[in-house]
Order: sequence, then structure tokens, then C-alpha cells
Amino acid sequence: MFPSTKGFYNEVPCICPEGLAHCNLPNCLFSHSTHHDQQAAPQVSSATTPSFVDRQQPDAAATTKHQTSPDQTDSRKRRKLEGDSMDQRSVKPLVLASGPLPSVGSSSKHTLMTETKPVSPPSRGAPSAQVDPRDEYPPMSEEVKEFVALQARRRHELKLNPISMGHAPEGHGLRLKLLKALYASYKTLNDGLKNNSDPEIKALQVSDQTLIKWALDEEYGFASGSQKSVYKNVIKLRITALRKMQLGDWVTQRKSLDDNASAGDVGSPPITMADIEMTPAEEVKLLTDKFSRCIASPEQCSKYGYTVSVPTEEDIGKARRGVEAANCWEICNRCGCRFQAFPDRREDGSLTTGGKCVYHHGKKVSQPVTKFSSLMPSNEMRWSCCQDVIGSEGCTSAATHVFKISEAKRLALIEPFIQTPPNPNAPGGRAVCFDCEMGYTAYGLELIRLTATSWPLGECILDVLVRPRGAVLDLNTRFSGVTGDQFSSAPSYTPSAPQDLTDSANLVIVESLTEARALFLGLITTTTPLIGHGLENDLHALRLCHPTIVDTAFVFPHSRGLPFRNSLKGLARLHLEKDIQMGGAEGHDSLEDARAAGELVRLYIHKRLVKK
Repeated sequence: MFPSTKGFYNEVPCICPEGLAHCNLPNCLFSHSTHHDQQAAPQVSSATTPSFVDRQQPDAAATTKHQTSPDQTDSRKRRKLEGDSMDQRSVKPLVLASGPLPSVGSSSKHTLMTETKPVSPPSRGAPSAQVDPRDEYPPMSEEVKEFVALQARRRHELKLNPISMGHAPEGHGLRLKLLKALYASYKTLNDGLKNNSDPEIKALQVSDQTLIKWALDEEYGFASGSQKSVYKNVIKLRITALRKMQLGDWVTQRKSLDDNASAGDVGSPPITMADIEMTPAEEVKLLTDKFSRCIASPEQCSKYGYTVSVPTEEDIGKARRGVEAANCWEICNRCGCRFQAFPDRREDGSLTTGGKCVYHHGKKVSQPVTKFSSLMPSNEMRWSCCQDVIGSEGCTSAATHVFKISEAKRLALIEPFIQTPPNPNAPGGRAVCFDCEMGYTAYGLELIRLTATSWPLGECILDVLVRPRGAVLDLNTRFSGVTGDQFSSAPSYTPSAPQDLTDSANLVIVESLTEARALFLGLITTTTPLIGHGLENDLHALRLCHPTIVDTAFVFPHSRGLPFRNSLKGLARLHLEKDIQMGGAEGHDSLEDARAAGELVRLYIHKRLVKK
């Protein structure tokens, strides 16, 4: 530490505090001569510091050995220093007046930081005993343990206090008031489950801490999300909706919140299908019996746009008169302009009017609000495909305009609806997941691909292309995944010849919707659960009314309720940790979508089993 002061105190009558035999410093400041050892040895009472006195009175052999040349002394010190281990070198205490002085060298700064009470150094060759300071305290009693546990729980309890954020849309007082109102709405609905006679519904009641967590998360989502600029309006609408919500709607919302909470548990590994040993028939029975709430009721189906009964002749007659009055005028499903569509072609051979269709194929999205938003030219909603503002000219063009028919009575004009007939030959002990892809024709949006898989195993049991009734305007490849080459090169289905209808790599094309529907009905019966995402569109394309529906839009409803819906892609990423629909311009894969919907339902059931 002080290399230039070696031997600085050699002429001073001051002995080395380590004594003659124990000094380990190669560059000690103090003198080590016998004269200084004999004349300047401090007189310390053995009653007060016995270890210090022993070290300051070496025996004769040590004194004789110490009277060597400086070179011999330094080499002796170096050898001694190299032979010592770190656990044998004790830290020298700092003592006032009569105590030992601090050692000067590499350990001096550690010496000054130790306590001032002198301690005896451990004997060489024996490690010092490690004393646990907790051994000095008596063990806690049961009452003390219970009190400590209670305090720990209180420290981790959630409070009705808005989550702090950098740029809040409103002041803390208003946020707290709205948060309490949101929590009170949740509490009223939760208390309504207490007196329900159905034990399954009664079991959906949650703790007060869970209600607080829901309220905190939802309020923070409103305050920090894309609707931050209209924070007060959206949260007030949410509170009003909760206050007006009926028991059945709350049960649906409750399941959604429970699923999202369990899916967001940090550190919990995803449940694999191999974790539960069941036969496919047992899982189907579990779905239809114990988890029958997954099967949509007729009221739910009507609310989500399903056609639960075949349109009557009177309804079809009204639709026919409306089409005749419209004189083939339609509204483009992409750009929104009016045009005429001629299913049987006009005299000049054209199918549509209006020329090219220029549109945005993306969705309307709002830009995130940042501290630089006020400096930007505009912060209004934009298109996800090109980031242009709403109202700008489209970034994509097509040869013709297209349209979509959503009313069941008008769809029945093109192809009639039917109810699923009983089928004693249908395989039992399984459900069926299916997905349809549609393309635009002169008759609207028609079925062009039908895919079905077995549940719960996910084996493909049907995958065919379907030739639509009308002339094709646009195969909608960006979403359907079906290309013109597939249609032109696909072999036709021949009922009399054996063909593989499950080979997704070499699709076979059937000649009509009726024929494709007949193939599908051969796989199911009235009690067969049909599983999929947003199946109202698929059943409309098939012109089918089925009584047993398991829709992932019901099983995993949006936290804000209708008209909002979770996308299949988002649900797969959240619950299955799987990315689907990643084809971009190449479109979706109906086989992938059907299997993803089945896996979501299976995971939902298994998570409920594990919880119980």
C-alpha cells in the first residue's frame, strides 16, 4: 500500500504489532530488531488481552531465528505468506490505545471496517467455527408464525388503487372513482352466483382479490390501450354493460375471464395432451356430458348469427321479391361501392359492372398513443395493410367488384337449407372439427373447399375442393388459400371409383355443393358435436342447420362481449403457443384451422379437469 515507506519507522522505538514470529507482511513499516522487541514491547495485562500478550512474547528460538539478514527475512516472510491459506489469516481488529494497531498492507481496508471488539485469532491449521446469528434467538411460537404469515399475505393483497403509468389519460382521482365503480359492478354479478341452484354455476364464484385483479387489469387496459383518447367513454360504457348484464351473459363472461387468467399464469408449463390418459370416446363423453356448457344453446346461436331453423317458404318469397326489386344491384364487400352482378351473364357477356375494384385488404387499426403523438401529422385510424389513413385510396386492385350474402332467406334462394338428418352409420365416439374456405362468385361468397378432422385425435377425415355454382369472380386466395392452379389441375371426384378424400396435398374436386354436403353428412349425425371457430359462416356456406355446435368463439369469448370476438389466430397464440395463418398472401390452410379449433377445445376441457 505504501511501497516508498519501507523501513520508515526503523529508527523509531516502535515494534511491529504482529511480533517477531507472526508478521506476514513482506514490506512491513516497523522495525524487527531484537533491541526494539525487547525495549519497546508494550506492557499489556494478560487478563485483558491474553492472545495479544502471547503473540508479543516469543520464545528464545523464535527470537534467535528472527535475527537474520534482511534478504533472509524477506524470503522467510514470502515463504510463510505463500504457505498460508485465506481461511487461516484472521482479520485484525481495530482497538483503541492499548490494543493492536491496524495492519498495513492488502488487508488494511478490511481491518478498518471490522468491529472494534478484539477477538482472538484462530489457531493455525484449524478453521474458525461459523456461528449462525439466528441461533441466538429462540424458535417462533405458533402464534408468532401465524402473525408473520398474516402480515405477508397483507403485503401481497391487491388494493383498489389504479396502476400507475407515465402519461395517464385522466387524473388519479377520476381513475380511482371509475375503478371502484367497475369493481362494484363485478362484485354485484359475482354475488348473484351465490344463490344459484345450479352447483356448476355456483362454483364460478371467485374471491374478492380476483375481482380486484380483473378491475385493475381492465381499467389499465382502457387507460393504456388504443382507446386511451376516449378513456372515460369506453370505461363508462363497460360499467353500464356490466350493470345491465343478465346471469347467462355473466356466466359466459366469467368463463372467459377465468380462461384468460389461467392462460396467463407465469411459469406454469402448458398442458400437453399426453398428460391425461383417456380414450377418444371418453373425451367425447366428457365434452357432451360434464362440459355440455361448451355446446351452444339455440339462444346463443341466434345471438351469434347462426341459422337454427330452415327458412320458411314465406321468408324465401320475401327474399325473392327483394332481389327482383334490387335489379341485380349489390354493394361491394371490399370497396363499398354499388355495382350490378349478373349471375347468368348480361347480353354482352359481362358478369359485373363498375370496372376495377380498388380496396384495402387489411383491417382498420388505431395507432398507439405516445408522447410524440401530438407532433405527428395525424393520429387517426389507419389500414393495417399499408398504414394509410382511413379514406385514402386502396392499395390493392382487382378486376371486378364482389359481394357477400349474409341473410339465410336469401342464401336459400341459391341453395336450400337442410337440417342434419339422423345417420345410424356415422362413427360414434368422436366429434368432428371442420372449416370451410369461400371464394367470390356471381352468386356471392360460395364454398370452394371443405375440410373435416376427427376430434380429439385430429386425423383428417375429409378434404376436398368444391366447384361453386356461379362463375368465379375471385378465389379470395389471400384468405382461402385456394389458387386457380388447384382448381384447374384437381381430378374430379367419382363416387364409383376409389379415391382418397383425405389427402390434403392432392385435393380432389367435387362438382357441387350438394355433393360435398352429402360427403360431410356421411361422417356425422344429429348428436355429433361440430367444432370450429365462427361456424355460422361455414354452416351458411354448407346450407346446414346442426343442433350440436361447439364454437371456440363461445368457449373463449371476448372480454368485452359482442360484437367483439377473439380471432382464431390470437387464441392459438395465447393458449396453444402456436402461430397459425402465417401464409400471408398465400392464404389460410383450412386443415390447420380445423385442428387448431379442436386443440383449443381439448385444452379447455383438460385445464378444467386439472383445476378441479
